[in-house]
Amino acid sequence: MAVSQPFDPVKQAGVVILQKVVHCFKNARDPMVPECLLLNQYETHVYSAVKAGMVIQDINISPQMRIAVCDLAFQFISCGMTSSQSVAERVVALLIAVPFQTHSSIANWLSKFNSRMSTAVNLAHLTALSKLVVACEDSASQVKLNPSLAEHPRHVVLALVAPILRPHMKRLTSLLFDALTDFSLVSNLSRKALQKVKGHFFLSESVQAVRPM
Repeated sequence: MAVSQPFDPVKQAGVVILQKVVHCFKNARDPMVPECLLLNQYETHVYSAVKAGMVIQDINISPQMRIAVCDLAFQFISCGMTSSQSVAERVVALLIAVPFQTHSSIANWLSKFNSRMSTAVNLAHLTALSKLVVACEDSASQVKLNPSLAEHPRHVVLALVAPILRPHMKRLTSLLFDALTDFSLVSNLSRKALQKVKGHFFLSESVQAVRPM
């Protein structure tokens, strides 16, 4: 697979292709085993790509690669490709590692890049986590309204993920509030005014990483 290649642009292209494949086929059932998703048979491949792009110990992974894999990690969990609680726990651990600074190696890795790129990486992880929280809440609401949905692979895995995320919600909520505060600043202040402001996730030189398009 392209994501196993050593040249980062090739890896990133592989991740983008995987994202599109997962998005296109996330609801497709396996014609041979209707109770399973078609993508379930590729769980190992996609999980390997997620791990390879987000492994904490590998300081040689580029920020662009880690950003690309964040969305793939969200899609991998939210579409129901895995029913393994241990896999779900590992993916959540990879997503919280950067914004929560769970390992000293993360700070060392981020320090290698300019503040703009560090900001972009943090926001990519937070975006994936926030989307996962919303997906869990939405899934729980749907199952409550229609209990028969509880057996769908997507709802099965999201029911596993919700309690995994729960112990981290206070910290995650605080970080998301900080990100929204930064968004408000860069949306309403002029470029000149922002030169005097230090946000939670940006410095004056990294403001473009959080400025709305």
